[in-house]
Amino acid sequence: MLYTTKARFSNAGNWHDIVIRCTGEIEGLKYPVLQVSFDKRVVIRVKRLQWNFRGNQTIFLDGLLVDLMWDVYEWCFCLDTGSRSGSGSGQVVFVFRTRSGLDNRLWLEEKIVKSEDDNDDKKGFSLLVYATKS
Repeated sequence: MLYTTKARFSNAGNWHDIVIRCTGEIEGLKYPVLQVSFDKRVVIRVKRLQWNFRGNQTIFLDGLLVDLMWDVYEWCFCLDTGSRSGSGSGQVVFVFRTRSGLDNRLWLEEKIVKSEDDNDDKKGFSLLVYATKS
């Protein structure tokens, strides 16, 4: 499976090509592998996806911390009729979210304070990729 999109994580940042690739038994691999690339550079590789079907990892991009969360449970465990592999059709979710360096926890609950000196770079960015496999 291959999914591509473009995103910019701040108003001052560059546009990035994002590629999400999931490889598996079709390619002759014993266990599925999830790979995420930004501008043709692999930033995350998740091996043994059947054991790591949900997870998160933080990457550094354009001077920002970007949290990547994934949930590919349905791809791994929703079986097609007559198939013994985890190659079922289903929906999966990938979320990219920026956070400030002061945040020490994933999904830290933030209070939004409006002030005259607020700018768009202080506000967060989220990208939701909802992928289906048929």
